[in-house]
Amino acid sequence: VSEPEDVRILSMQLGDETQIVNTAGKLIFAGRNLDLLYDLFTGEPRFIVQRRYEKLSEDENGWVTESEVYSTLYDLEGTLLRDENKVEYNAAFGDYLISWAPNGNGKLFRFSTGEIVLENISYALRMGDYVSVYDEESNPLIWVDADGNLMEARAVNCYESSNPDYYVSYSREGDAYGLLDRTLEEVLPQAYEPLQGVGAYILTWDGTMSKALRLSDRTEVFSIDGWVLIYYDGEVGIIQSEDYGNCWLIDGKGEILSNDACNYINAGAEFYPAEAFVAERLGAGLLLNQQGAVLAQKPGGYFNELSSGLYALTWSTQDAEGNHVSHSCVLDENGNTVIPEGRYNWLNSCYDRSGPCGLLTGAYRTGQGSYLTDLLDADGRILLSGLNSVDQTSGDYLVVKKGFSAGIMDLEGNWLYRTSAFQSLDDD
Repeated sequence: VSEPEDVRILSMQLGDETQIVNTAGKLIFAGRNLDLLYDLFTGEPRFIVQRRYEKLSEDENGWVTESEVYSTLYDLEGTLLRDENKVEYNAAFGDYLISWAPNGNGKLFRFSTGEIVLENISYALRMGDYVSVYDEESNPLIWVDADGNLMEARAVNCYESSNPDYYVSYSREGDAYGLLDRTLEEVLPQAYEPLQGVGAYILTWDGTMSKALRLSDRTEVFSIDGWVLIYYDGEVGIIQSEDYGNCWLIDGKGEILSNDACNYINAGAEFYPAEAFVAERLGAGLLLNQQGAVLAQKPGGYFNELSSGLYALTWSTQDAEGNHVSHSCVLDENGNTVIPEGRYNWLNSCYDRSGPCGLLTGAYRTGQGSYLTDLLDADGRILLSGLNSVDQTSGDYLVVKKGFSAGIMDLEGNWLYRTSAFQSLDDD
């Protein structure tokens, strides 16, 4: 029987054993020290790696102080590809694989042919449209594109900006910043202090003035003197003092919306543009609207953005025994209650390997030290209830534990793969 084309592969941890399973309900592999090795280009599983650790020495308390690692490589069906060897497979991208040996002689080789392309390497990182391969001193050696073409690496120091299509470049001294596109070509020179891509804008600071430039053509659309601009969407901005202290909300013309400074104001770049702003002032958590008015506040509490237009307020109290008890509620961008206090002790966004996946979890106490979890959609509606844990998300599939069972479940609560949550008599 053929498996569906969109079958996904996930790993789940049960005690000291890892199980590699797929959403068609097949157990592919089970054992200790198993990992999925993900493709740096696609973000999808590429290989299964099993490691074995051999102790070389220990201290007087029996703690291992030195060991060697041996790795075995399998495909995603569990078929042996490479016998156990004294190497660590630490990166895969397209037809390339990196193996790192204890002597430091890491190798980049083509998996299909076994050809060694480069030696004396250490690690690889995804940078825009390329994977950059480095030596032990973090010098770039070679770039590889998604088609497998090799090219000369440029000495580029950069990190991801708030906009996934752009990277912030920086000087070796760390005192000048610029902007690169996904091909790592220069968009703005390293002529600024802090610089970031936020939504449709580039925000720059040259030590005296902040500017907002339109990303599409780098046209200046806003500037403000003497303040660091840390958020801007055309209608609302956040400015911070030059010493990176207090923050204020401003309108699109630069007018401060509230004279009361905040210790911080945050607009989650993952949900741009912001429909409301989470902040803190003098130890109180605040939720501010786009006009700077306080929608809600809680001394000792804090807000976090769960999804676009949904905000969790969390705080703690002490019970009669002196134990700290967490409380949570959820408000929308207008300050209206979506989930009242008393249902959950805390709420969080769910993430997959690419970021927020549009799902939330709400945990609630059921007894002394015991909690269960509900899975919610981005609007706070319950999809699944009474889960012991949500350990991983991948598309519409979850690795969960519920009751005495563990496995893969879809968003309708159907078990696609199910096994016992207890793998030995010693499991709790």
